[in-house]
Amino acid sequence: MTDRLLSLLTQALGGDRQALDEAYDESVLVCGVLGQVRGRDQLAQFLQACLHAFPEPQISLHEAFSGASGSRLALRHHILWRNLGQGFGRAPTGKSGTLALTSMLRVGGGKVTEHVLGFSNFDLPHLLLVEWGISVPEVRDPAPELMGAVPGDPGVNPADRALPERFVRAFGAKDLTLLERMYDPDVELYTPLGWPLRGWQTVGTFVEQFHTANPGMCVGLHDHFASPDGQKLCWRIRLHFQNTGPFYGNPPTGDRGEMMESHFVTLKDGKIRRQFVGDGGLQLPKGELVDWKMEFPRQIADPDPAIPLQE
Repeated sequence: MTDRLLSLLTQALGGDRQALDEAYDESVLVCGVLGQVRGRDQLAQFLQACLHAFPEPQISLHEAFSGASGSRLALRHHILWRNLGQGFGRAPTGKSGTLALTSMLRVGGGKVTEHVLGFSNFDLPHLLLVEWGISVPEVRDPAPELMGAVPGDPGVNPADRALPERFVRAFGAKDLTLLERMYDPDVELYTPLGWPLRGWQTVGTFVEQFHTANPGMCVGLHDHFASPDGQKLCWRIRLHFQNTGPFYGNPPTGDRGEMMESHFVTLKDGKIRRQFVGDGGLQLPKGELVDWKMEFPRQIADPDPAIPLQE
């Protein structure tokens, strides 16, 4: 990973076409939230539509690490936005907010060939779903499922050596005892419904609520990599769900579908000390924001300082 590529990617998010051409492969695949975009020109058009709706966003980079081979990148951006222009057929609302954006990228030949996006807070999804009333698009993971687990499966498998594999096995099996062993007691979990949720007891309840709301939920692992020192990890999972149970007291909607998530993890003594979850679609947020009208953290601040980028 080079400082120049990080700078180019951040500039591209802000609408710099030259930076986009230098950072992205001509046939790049971009996935997340509103579906898939194939090709650099289509990506440029999509970003221009976003910038027409949200002109002059303030963008800062707060976390960046690469895999050992250098072909994988994990980025977290913080974006301040205001909806001052028409976007995607909707009139401007004047609303403003923040976007905690996660990115998992594949790099080949010095350019990004795949970019999977996620959001860690609900300001923008609330605008999309509640203010604009857009329909929920289907978002499929670009990578095949590597493994999966459902409640009732064994929570552990000797073949699962990497932490993402063990996490998905225990999470899918709803084995909270095994999951607890993976977490630092003082863990901080950053999700759209908590910024952060603090401590294992709170995190364990959060996991249990998802299983209560979606009995039989299958959790599949699609991608994972770690920093060269092994202290930072990034993985992507997909939740196959049907909401037939209550979620924090809210009645079931009956909705079913698939939900892509990116997880950014920092370890302490081999255990999860901090975890960011980036939702890659609107399937579950639709229930939380539209049907249940749940409260969520607003005016969030990133816990890490901005990373200086070269011009």
